[in-house]
Amino acid sequence: MSIRLQKVNDLLRDEAGKIILAELRGGEALVTITRAEASRTLEHATIFISVMPKHQARNVLSKIRQQIYFLQQAFNKRLNLRVVPKVRFEVDTSIAHLARIEQLLEKTGK
Repeated sequence: MSIRLQKVNDLLRDEAGKIILAELRGGEALVTITRAEASRTLEHATIFISVMPKHQARNVLSKIRQQIYFLQQAFNKRLNLRVVPKVRFEVDTSIAHLARIEQLLEKTGK
């Protein structure tokens, strides 16, 4: 991955955190932006979120997707890029997967 792409990913992650915090204020779930992955052409980007409690993930993702137009507009205004990626949001399952592996390793270590 190029340094430029990594910087764009970091910028997307940071700005997504600020935007989501402002838009989803007062909800019952804690939403964390775990990472962002922009395409090499910067046309598209996927922003991964972690939701606690886990059973609220589908509800939170639905709310975000309903407001995607307004979120995209916020990205367009905030990011100082020639090409602002079209964003989409997904629930990050890698954290749950890592926790499950850790749990299994602890069981085998006993």
